[in-house]
Amino acid sequence: MNASEFWKIIDTARLSEDNEGKDRESFFLSIRDQLAELAPEEILGFQTQLMTEFHKTFHWDAVAAAAIVFGDNCDRLDVDGFRFWIVSRGEQQMQAILADMDSIAELDLVPEEVYFFELGRLAPDVYEEVTMEEFPTSNLPVEKEFPDGEEFKRVDLPNRLPKLASDFGLLPEPGASTVDSQTEEDPFAPLSTDVSDEENPYGVTD
Repeated sequence: MNASEFWKIIDTARLSEDNEGKDRESFFLSIRDQLAELAPEEILGFQTQLMTEFHKTFHWDAVAAAAIVFGDNCDRLDVDGFRFWIVSRGEQQMQAILADMDSIAELDLVPEEVYFFELGRLAPDVYEEVTMEEFPTSNLPVEKEFPDGEEFKRVDLPNRLPKLASDFGLLPEPGASTVDSQTEEDPFAPLSTDVSDEENPYGVTD
C-alpha cells in the first residue's frame, strides 16, 4: 500500500464522522470496514504506512501538547494516543499541525476526543480476524529513541505552546525557574514511562 492509498482510507473515515469530526467510534468503524475488504498483505501495508506517519509526529512539541491537554496525569499512552489523533486528521492537517503545534488551540480540544490510540490496533485486529494468525510486527518501522526538537520542563509549557496552554488554564508564572522536579536526563516523565507488551502488544511505541 502506498501513501496515497493510505490517506484515502483515512480521509474516507473522516468523511464518515459526525459532530464535526469528533465521533471517534464512527472513524474507527470506517477504518475497520475498509480494512476488512483488503487482502492481508494490504492490511499489513496500511499498518506500515500508519506507523511511518506516526513516527513523523515524534516531536517534543507533540509531547508538550499532550501534556497540556491530558494534564498532570499524562502518560506515554496519552502521548501516543494524541500522536495517532494527529495522523487521523489527514495528510494536510497533520502537516499543518506539525508545522505549528500551537494552532490546535483553535480546535477546542478535550482529552476524550484526541485519544486515538485505538487507531494503532485496528489493522492488527482485522488482520488476525481475517487470517486467524498473529499479526507480524518484525517489518514495521521502528521509532527512534528520542523525539525531534528541544526538550522541555513542565514549567515551560505555557511558553512552549502559549495559545493551547491558555485554553487549558496554564499561564506563565512570573520569575518561574525552568528547573522543576524532573531530572536533566528525564525532562518529561511520561515519555519515559515503561509500556509493557501486554498494554501495547503491537509495538506502536517502540
